[in-house]
Amino acid sequence: MALESWLNDRATNQTRGRILSAYVGVNLTFLMLGQWLLLLASPGGYKLFSVAAMAYICCLVPVGLTQLPQPAPQAVPPLRVRRLMRMAPIGVAGVVTVGLANGAFWTLAPVYAQLLGYRTSGVASFMSAFIIGGALIQFPLARYSDRVDRRWIIVAECGVAAVFGVALALLGRYGIKTPAILFPVVFVFGAAMLPLYSLSIAHANDRMLRSEFVEASATLLLVNALASVVGPILAAVITVRAGMPALFLYTATVHLAMTVFTVVRMTTFGSEPEAAREHYVAVLQQASPTALELDPRGPEHGGTREAA
Repeated sequence: MALESWLNDRATNQTRGRILSAYVGVNLTFLMLGQWLLLLASPGGYKLFSVAAMAYICCLVPVGLTQLPQPAPQAVPPLRVRRLMRMAPIGVAGVVTVGLANGAFWTLAPVYAQLLGYRTSGVASFMSAFIIGGALIQFPLARYSDRVDRRWIIVAECGVAAVFGVALALLGRYGIKTPAILFPVVFVFGAAMLPLYSLSIAHANDRMLRSEFVEASATLLLVNALASVVGPILAAVITVRAGMPALFLYTATVHLAMTVFTVVRMTTFGSEPEAAREHYVAVLQQASPTALELDPRGPEHGGTREAA
């Protein structure tokens, strides 16, 4: 929150979008590189925790040396979950799906790779393939998601995530661990899973007033956080009883349910007019509500559309 407050305070209307894109890019890049820190020492010892502690301490250096003033406190938006569920049910269902599925993946996927027989470097490669897939898909999504009904993209992403989730479950069930097979599958799996959070926020924003954008995004962040608590617990119970490959049958079930829900909504309600669609912007699932102020789609940053 402190970091995002500083970024928002120093950004201008002209640079806000580039700063948010760079922020997301830096986070995903170092999230991937962080997987390889596992090679420095045994994950069961204290050394890696010490490295992480030193990284946090190093963050104090630029803060202590800067002469820039601290950012002004931001107003806290109201969180109205029921209203948002009425306005953008697909957006709410999307962030719930992300919390249930992605939360379980981040927690248990390294265990899945380890049980396949991968050592530390293999686990890092497995997780890196997932992150790279999610990062690279952002470029075509940014180009095309504003041109079509965003719900079709959500259906496609969730459908692909369900199919490749089943594939990962089968690979684990039969002990197939060849990197040439496993890593491309998890690459596509990441490309299908990781953009859903940004797509859900963009879809919700299509149906909201510009003045309500930060409130809606903050509410979606809260819903996603609650689902992210439940997801790993459900997945842990399932995998204890059915084995670790069942992790991906669980995520496939979650994504399939989201696919069916979205299709039902599409057959019941028409799409938003093209003029009502907001631009797709990559947003971090782990971002705080302060980062939402960086989004260039908000009214305070030069937005003109008043209603979706």
